[in-house]
Amino acid sequence: MDITDNDWTVDDKLYLGTYDPWSIRLQALVKWLDAPVQTKDNSLYAKLWVPDVIPSLTGKQLLLQDPEIIERYIYERYPGRPLLPQDVKTRAQCFQLAKEFSNLYELNYPSQLMWVNQNFEKRGRFILGDEPSLVDLSAFPIFDAIRLRIYESATQELLQLNKIIRQYTYNVTREFIPEVYEKEAV
Repeated sequence: MDITDNDWTVDDKLYLGTYDPWSIRLQALVKWLDAPVQTKDNSLYAKLWVPDVIPSLTGKQLLLQDPEIIERYIYERYPGRPLLPQDVKTRAQCFQLAKEFSNLYELNYPSQLMWVNQNFEKRGRFILGDEPSLVDLSAFPIFDAIRLRIYESATQELLQLNKIIRQYTYNVTREFIPEVYEKEAV
């Protein structure tokens, strides 16, 4: 479906960065929900509107600049495929882990790697089981960055961790952003 500014179904525009973990996460969420949200390149937006506030979402009488609020808004406005477990305890764990992974976005690579090495545990194809969840969206940008840098200090332990992370990122990519997976698989 081609979406234009004149289309009545498109109220929301999401301005994203290129390599920013939150931008990657929000773009994957929009694709997962098949939400009619226009995504825009941040370069022109940053010059004309609010520099250094990426990602941002604009809509009719709406400007959101906190990525967690943008994520929640998109998820609630465009309900579709579920990302939250039905079980209350598992859903609470999902929120807790998603917050922990979000906090990792601000840390440097060695700190991210140490946290993942000590805390990463999968319960199936994805972190909380065999269905993708919000925590997978949160973890994916971190794992993808670690996966690309892990060979810099390739100890046996890190190579084993990389193998686990690599399989996990492929599982998530196949679910959330299949066109990226198809490019990497070639």
